[in-house]
Amino acid sequence: MILRPQYTQRPIEVLLVGPANSGKRTLADQLISCRDTFISISTNEELPKNAFEILGHVDFIFFVVDMTNRESLVVFERALEHIAPEYLVNRCAVLTTKIDRLQKSLVDENRVQFIIDRYTPDMQLFRCNLTDNQERRKLCDQMTRLIRINQLQQKDITMSLIKSAVYYNHFPYSFRQPDDSEQTPTYQTDNSEILSPTLGQDNDNNSDNDDFNEGGHVNEDDLKEVEQVSENKMEGDEHVTEDDNKQEEHVNNNKDVNMDENDMNKNQVDK
Repeated sequence: MILRPQYTQRPIEVLLVGPANSGKRTLADQLISCRDTFISISTNEELPKNAFEILGHVDFIFFVVDMTNRESLVVFERALEHIAPEYLVNRCAVLTTKIDRLQKSLVDENRVQFIIDRYTPDMQLFRCNLTDNQERRKLCDQMTRLIRINQLQQKDITMSLIKSAVYYNHFPYSFRQPDDSEQTPTYQTDNSEILSPTLGQDNDNNSDNDDFNEGGHVNEDDLKEVEQVSENKMEGDEHVTEDDNKQEEHVNNNKDVNMDENDMNKNQVDK
């Protein structure tokens, strides 16, 4: 792995995006005071479509979400729409601030995580209270370590080191309950009208066979009903055959009578 020099003429350009009073200036001052990384920081309240044309080259982007400001969630979602895919993979991270003010919180953490997962599930999420000096220093150490890893300035990279970049991740992704907006409704469609008659009959026969093969007992009343229907059908067939035989005998008798009358008339004519 070829490492970049830690101190070059061009510093690492970091962009902080978030609404006013979200803690961008406090975070920028703490990041600049870090001695391990040469950083140049820019701040912006929104990220328009032509932001990269205006700001120029940007190495890393931090989205600051104020948990007490509902507008910050809108700014964050709009900014992700204008980010190039190569930045979303390994050049972006999210920081939620003012997490200690639970009573004044107007932004749901599940909603923030849902927006992140919709674009990429690999984006790092930091949570911190910037008013606490100790938490702020630890947070900036984690953020600068993440920047060095992505900018090839960190030696001896291990998986434990990469995973240690997550700070205050008390709500892991694996145990997160799905949001209502994530659930997709399932519809059951009835295609019985589309099927052909023979196909429908086959399906009915198969379903009957499956029910029988599953080990379920057959109802005796159903068997009796089937036997009675078959007996009635056989009796009806017998009645039909008897009526046909009677009609044939009657026709034959009429033919014999007509033949006898014709013979008698013929004999009288001869006399």
